[in-house]
Amino acid sequence: MKTIHLRGQKNLRDIGGRYKDVEIKLNHLLRGRMLNSLGPKQIETLKVKYHLRTIIDLRDLAEQAQKPDMEIPGVKKLLMPIFADGKVGITHEDREKKDKIEILRKLPPMSQMYYEMFHGECLENLSKIIRLIVTAPEEEYAIYYHCSEGKDRTGVISAVLLSMLGVSQEEIIKEYLYTNRVAHHKANAYYLVAKYVRFDVTLAKKLHGMFSAKREYIQVYFDMIKNEYGGDYMTFYTKGLGLTKEEIDAFREKLIVK
Repeated sequence: MKTIHLRGQKNLRDIGGRYKDVEIKLNHLLRGRMLNSLGPKQIETLKVKYHLRTIIDLRDLAEQAQKPDMEIPGVKKLLMPIFADGKVGITHEDREKKDKIEILRKLPPMSQMYYEMFHGECLENLSKIIRLIVTAPEEEYAIYYHCSEGKDRTGVISAVLLSMLGVSQEEIIKEYLYTNRVAHHKANAYYLVAKYVRFDVTLAKKLHGMFSAKREYIQVYFDMIKNEYGGDYMTFYTKGLGLTKEEIDAFREKLIVK
């Protein structure tokens, strides 16, 4: 796992690298937050040094409209939301409000949001995203996938891809929790405002958890595999995501260092 340092762009990393049981090629799978404030040097670095060729925006359409990614010449941009607009309880009217904390108060528990990503319409959307990444030709890598902060939706995509490539559960969780090295600043800020300005300790704890990466959130993925697919990851990939074994084998051949 390699952190990519770009001015003004936090939580950006390459999930390739050497893990305990497998080494994944670098400059193929990049994860992070929205790309709405890049300068010319940052764009050149992503394209030349990290071979950026494709961007997948996981945010819903309202999020994309509010803070659209920058157009980068020569880079394909795909809008592929996991959640539909308003799916998690935030309406268009809510988004127009200036009180962001009151908007966040309406969101369901984070573990529930993770659960929803593996079921129903969200699973259908997730399947399309994973299929696109898995079956992309070599010339379309590196693929940069992102949500708003690069934590939850992005973390789920990373967990699925890493498990498919043979990375252990503990190492996937460690990669996921690495986000906290930058997320803790915002999490602490919201906690303090809710506790000492709103005098609402319950809300403070909710907001801190909302902006943090927690083991219990990504654990939802592994529990889902165990409880719904009998612990068989391949069954999830083929029946849950609709991939073929040949597509998975080709993906592994393409991304794993021999």
